[in-house]
Amino acid sequence: MAVLEEFEQVEQPRRWRPGGRFVTGLCGVLTVLWLGYGTVRLVSLDDFGGFGYFAVALALTPYVVAGGAGLGVLMIIIGRRKPAFVLICVTLVLASLVSPRVLRNDQPDATGLNVRVLSANLRLGQADAQHLVDLVRDNHVQILAMQELTPVEVSELDAAGLSRLMPYNVYRAEPGGSGSGIASVFPLRELAEVPNTTFQMPVAIVDLPGNQDGEIVDVHAKPPIHDFATWSSELHHLPDPLPAGRVRMVVGDFNASFDHAAFRNVINRGYRDVAEQLGDGLVATWSQPWVPAMTIDHVLIDRRTAARGYAVLDLPGSDHHAIMADVQIPDHDPTAPPV
Repeated sequence: MAVLEEFEQVEQPRRWRPGGRFVTGLCGVLTVLWLGYGTVRLVSLDDFGGFGYFAVALALTPYVVAGGAGLGVLMIIIGRRKPAFVLICVTLVLASLVSPRVLRNDQPDATGLNVRVLSANLRLGQADAQHLVDLVRDNHVQILAMQELTPVEVSELDAAGLSRLMPYNVYRAEPGGSGSGIASVFPLRELAEVPNTTFQMPVAIVDLPGNQDGEIVDVHAKPPIHDFATWSSELHHLPDPLPAGRVRMVVGDFNASFDHAAFRNVINRGYRDVAEQLGDGLVATWSQPWVPAMTIDHVLIDRRTAARGYAVLDLPGSDHHAIMADVQIPDHDPTAPPV
């Protein structure tokens, strides 16, 4: 009995875990960071204000999901199960916000004209004009929305043959990055621009064959990293879907993703994102060597219009990819309200 009591009094060695207290503390810090990030994203804290790098961080949510999954597994392997549990729970919540972008959605029963739209940010007019015209020609694009359109780029596009392919245009070309323009195979009628914007955002009615006309809004919002409040205000001033009659397409460089409350607020007015509708909502449209690629260019349609196709295309000379969307316009009484 004395031998047994002596054995019980001997302190059993602690289970060894790689890294000791330092790794345990690091796991705790990472878990707190993930928890804070998840809380901000879940409650849409950026809807109440923010600053430039805050907006950039929110756009990284898909990467945070992937990183959280990897770190959670690693913490389990090295024996830090409590922080791993919290981290994995946060990651699952964030994944539930991201995953709808890779799932296809049912489309409305639109039976009218199919229209192919291309949006291209020309990066201060430095994009390869001939390549862009080739994209238009080879893909039979019918409406082209351009951002950062300069007078020099207009001349280069015309020399490459754009005006022959698309004889109708509404151009607001300017030096630098503030110009924009719309070109089309269909007649265009210019409307008032989007108000209170830093860059040009032309708007035009598109005279489509059939019972419905279209309207296109060429979007170029100021980057939030330069001015968060202005960026949020410009997205707020984008027009709502039309309640009846012609269908409105809002196309271009929003400098925003689904992880920004300002962009989700636009969607919630009654728009749908073509890429997200077709399961391509995580395909990046912009990249820089020092920043992970992001999805900040979009084609938005109303709930009457069907998304039929989507592609992201290389555009040499630009830091954006061109995005191409096939949409089908409803063919019914143009005064009927949307479904």
